[in-house]
Amino acid sequence: MTLSVLEKATRLQGEARRLDAGAKDEAEALRVSTRIEEVRASLGKLRRQIEIARDLKQQAPAADVRLTGLDDGRASLAAKGSVPSDQAFVAARKKIDDTASRISQEVQEAWNSWTSEQIESLPVSRIPMLDPERQEEAQSVHEELRRSTRSSSLNPALFVARRERLRKLLEHAQEAPERLLALLSRLPLLLRDLTDEDIALLRKHGLDCEIEVRRQGA
Repeated sequence: MTLSVLEKATRLQGEARRLDAGAKDEAEALRVSTRIEEVRASLGKLRRQIEIARDLKQQAPAADVRLTGLDDGRASLAAKGSVPSDQAFVAARKKIDDTASRISQEVQEAWNSWTSEQIESLPVSRIPMLDPERQEEAQSVHEELRRSTRSSSLNPALFVARRERLRKLLEHAQEAPERLLALLSRLPLLLRDLTDEDIALLRKHGLDCEIEVRRQGA
């Protein structure tokens, strides 16, 4: 049967409406997919902060880090129905980011306090009394621990392992003489301010190979 011009036009209009509806569905799917990926990225950051917080509390149970508000973003999206609007996605993502930021700040504060206490509890004044090889290792580990307190990459288990290594190195070392500690606390200083007895003391404890003499302006 031959279709009239009117029938052809009617069918064409129907096809156009179908294609237009399909295009809208595709755009909606793309919108939702994009928003989900954004929320997923925020959740990844939150998950990382939670992992660090739990690792820290495992090593330092007294650490004041609140793992609360973890479900706020999901609750916000669930309340909006099956297909949330852009505004709902943005609101949910903000809640997730706010929670991650708050946990990160609390973790950093607890980390700074805990690591400083852990380092201060070590008898690092004994380092000069170790033999040269162990002294070099102890100084290296001590510096790694000090850098850890200022680092943004927190690894509680690694910190504990390093601290334990330094503790064992210092465990059987003798206490450094007060005179030696007083001399080391005065460094750097001019050669004229060192007595022959000071130099002899440094040599006696193997520290003469660690102190470099330079000419000013050279």
